[in-house]
This record gives sequence, structure tokens and C-alpha cells, in this order.
Amino acid sequence: ASPAPEVAWDLDLLRMRCDYHAALRANRDASQGARLSAWADRLRTTAPDQGRFGWAAFFGGVIADNLLTDPEAAGELYRRALEAAETASDPLLESYALRHLGDHSHTAGDLAAARRAWVRSTSLRDRVGFVPGAMAQRLALAELLLAEGDRAGAAALAADVGRTIEALGITGWLPGNVADLLERAKPG
Repeated sequence: ASPAPEVAWDLDLLRMRCDYHAALRANRDASQGARLSAWADRLRTTAPDQGRFGWAAFFGGVIADNLLTDPEAAGELYRRALEAAETASDPLLESYALRHLGDHSHTAGDLAAARRAWVRSTSLRDRVGFVPGAMAQRLALAELLLAEGDRAGAAALAADVGRTIEALGITGWLPGNVADLLERAKPG
């Protein structure tokens, strides 16, 4: 028997996400980006509800950002994902969209907008219990403090993240990023 339409759509999104992550690990080929972007477009047009539309928009955004190097298209897709997340009451999707919109604001030099987006994203991740994601957001906020010249604040926040991830046994990229930030925050 074939799966229900929503299940079939979810599986299609999962396949696209797997291909996206494989493309990131490979050579970030633009032709892969174009193929995946078209796939994300199709998923948006066939999404059975606002929440799923938002996830397809979000992944279209990361494809535009990371494989097509098109920050304008990515930003528009993140905004659409954020609107869909708010409509669908999906705090995790909202946190992802805000994180990436904050990245764009940070890159553009709008530190106040980056802070607003990242603080909200952190709060949402805390609310849904996404601890590694919340710790990653706190590191982004520490980076922001460093960019603003607050070395002591950046070091304190990074050290707090370090203690938390050590206590929770979180491994992966976070400990290295904490150590790097602490090194850069040292008084110079």
C-alpha cells in the first residue's frame, strides 16, 4: 500500500535533506544546488499544510545559502519559513528561521537585528528542549558580544556554554567552537 499523502511528502522532504547534507559533505557543486533547489520548490508547492511549507522554504533557504551562494534568495525563503512557522505554531522551525535570518543580519553588520533574532531563537530552543541548538545559539550570542568589543561578556557566555555541554556530555563541534571563542576573547 502507498503511504498517506502527508507521509509521502515527509519522506520526500527527508530524501531531499539527505541529498542536501551529502552535497554539503561533497564539493558543494552548483548543479547539485540547482537540482535540490528545484526539489525544494516542488515541495513548497505540494506542501499539505503551512508547517510543511515552512520546512520546505527553510531548506530551500539553506540550499540557496550554502550551495547556490544566493543570500538574497535564501533570506526571502527564511522569511517565508518564519511566517509559516508562526502560522503553524512550530517553535522549532521558527528558531531555525530566526537563527539564519540572524546570520544574515550579522553578516550585513546589523548587530541589533542579529541579537533580536538570536535571542528569540535561543528562547524558542530552550522552550522546546533543543539543548544542543540552544547552546549553539548562545555561542552565536557570544560571537556577537565579541564583535561588539565585549571580550569579558563573550568569554563568560562561552565558558558557561562550555560547562553546560561538558555536564551534559554533548560532543561534536560545540566544544571546539567554545575553545576557539575563549581563545579569541582573551584580553589582547
